[in-house]
Parts: sequence; structure tokens; C-alpha cells
Amino acid sequence: MIILGDPQKTQGFPNARNLCITTNSELTQYLVQNFVSRFPSFRSQPALEAMTWLEAESHSSEGDMKNSWTETMSAASCEAQMHWAELGEPFAVEVAPKDCATGLHDMYSVFLEARNASISLNGESLSGRVCERVFFGREMSTAFMAVSETWVLPPETQP
Repeated sequence: MIILGDPQKTQGFPNARNLCITTNSELTQYLVQNFVSRFPSFRSQPALEAMTWLEAESHSSEGDMKNSWTETMSAASCEAQMHWAELGEPFAVEVAPKDCATGLHDMYSVFLEARNASISLNGESLSGRVCERVFFGREMSTAFMAVSETWVLPPETQP
């Protein structure tokens, strides 16, 4: 779970709300370096390199994927929670490198749009709101879950 609650600050948790809670640091570092750092919402954010890395002590998932879903992770002195509500119908996408967030991969995924969402750290809600944007050729909210995602390097980009 990556949270950049203060994306312009070059500080990690607890001085800023910038942290990653993970059960697999090696895999998460690979994903941040090769994927997350290329996503438009995270690209060039000073907090991404400054965030604090915490080893997860517990994790829970609650919900029904029809109405709402909540992911909670706890680490030393920190509990982070992401909540999605008013979920829409799942839809599949296939995205070529020119339209993909990394600019390099073919991406296949199933998304669940949420009309309402929140993030909290130690019970305190982060500011922000769900808004509308054009996403994969349709207008939808900025809050969604990718419940299945595969990233593939096309043959012409492989070494």
C-alpha cells in the first residue's frame, strides 16, 4: 500500500503522510521503480523517493466487491486504510504502450469504478475528493480498483 498524502514533501512518515506498507519489500521496490514511478499521478512526485518503507504486521480485506471494499494494513505505529464505495460494474480494458501509464507495456486489467472513496492514516482521513475524468475513453471517477492486472512488454521492446 503506497500513500503519498503530502506528495510535494521530501519527507517520509511520520513527518509527512508519505509511506509504503508492504509484505514483500523486494517486489514492491521493483514495482515502484518500473511501474508506479511512471504513472502520471506519481511521476516526478518528490515524496515517492522520500516515503518511509514499513514492513506490514497485519493486513485485512473487507467488503463484497459489489457495494464497497476496504483494505487495511498495519505496521509499527501506523494503520492505513483505503476504502472504495458505491462500486460500479466491473469492466475489462486492454491498453497498448502508447496509451499505457508506463508508456512501455501492454496492460490488461479489470476495473471497478467507485463513486466514493477515502484514505486514512491512524484514523485520520486524508484530504482529497473523488472527481470525474475521461479514463479509457469513458467518463468515470478518479477512484477505482484494479482487481486483475497484467503488464506485458511487447515483443518489439524486449531485449
